[in-house]
Amino acid sequence: MPKLSLQFRSSPVWAVLSDFKEFYTSAQASQKDMENAELPKSHATRFVLHMYGLSKSSRLDNFSFLFNYGHIRSWPVSLLKQGYAVTSVKNMLFNSSAFMSHLCVFHSEMSGLTVSQFDQILMQIKRLQKDNARRIKAHQKSALHAQSAEAYSQALETAHLTFLQAAAWISLWLSRHSFGPPGSAGEER
Repeated sequence: MPKLSLQFRSSPVWAVLSDFKEFYTSAQASQKDMENAELPKSHATRFVLHMYGLSKSSRLDNFSFLFNYGHIRSWPVSLLKQGYAVTSVKNMLFNSSAFMSHLCVFHSEMSGLTVSQFDQILMQIKRLQKDNARRIKAHQKSALHAQSAEAYSQALETAHLTFLQAAAWISLWLSRHSFGPPGSAGEER
């Protein structure tokens, strides 16, 4: 994750992101639970930073900068260009959607967004999730095709080696045994 400025860490936006992490943990959370809750917060933070970085706003007192379709649509593309796998993008989109739902339910007043804007943002993320699901399916098909081609190639190689071994064994056996017409001198040696 990129280094966060002091301005960002002391903003209400950061407080809501921290609350999102706490939402995923219980009062008696183990160390592992705390580590697991860090991932959704990290994904939500990446989403917020992407949106904030593209906006012309310098305000961090609310989330009004999140309402921009172009910026929302560019996020998965940006992640893929950074080298994230399509399954990682899937998880990040899911956690971003969960964060937006959390923001709507628990922090709607300070968010600077209307319920309609929340719905539109969530709809955009849902569309991106569908697009990404298509990418995953296409990736799985190409990977399966590559695996099938590899398996076929290995099967042919194995069959060829088996054939060569059988031919060598038959040749060796025939060289040790000679058969001619019955009663001739060429009977089995």
